[in-house]
Amino acid sequence: MKLRNGLLALLVAVMAALCVASVVRPMRFSQQRAERETVVKQRLKAIGEAQERYRKEKGTYCPTLRELVGGGFLADSLRMIPFADGKEFRLQVSAMENEGEPMTTMECGALLTDYLTGLDAQETERAARQAEEAGGYPGLRIGDLNRPNYYGGNWE
Repeated sequence: MKLRNGLLALLVAVMAALCVASVVRPMRFSQQRAERETVVKQRLKAIGEAQERYRKEKGTYCPTLRELVGGGFLADSLRMIPFADGKEFRLQVSAMENEGEPMTTMECGALLTDYLTGLDAQETERAARQAEEAGGYPGLRIGDLNRPNYYGGNWE
């Protein structure tokens, strides 16, 4: 009888621990995600400011982060996505017309799956899937190739 009660108590303790873990895991992931996104946003803002300085000087956006670094517009370390094992931010520049006037647009971003590297893989995939289902960019970015004169972040 004591053995049965001991096993039952152990089973209850394990089930309770699993229940707590199932609640704590998403909360912990959300906190870690928010901390990482704060750092990524800071870097994206710095890239946006560097692009604006480059555009004012050259009349167009810089097509590569390496060129921004080489021209002294951006610190080399800022071209890398934090927490992403050395991956570089994705930068795109495009030409378009706005009210009959030629102009360039710029977009720079980092995917969730890049800057959440090393965190709970299941929660990371869920977050990326939710962003894609909502029709948004599955990460953080500044600018928009399809919107002239838009330089904000997709989190604003």
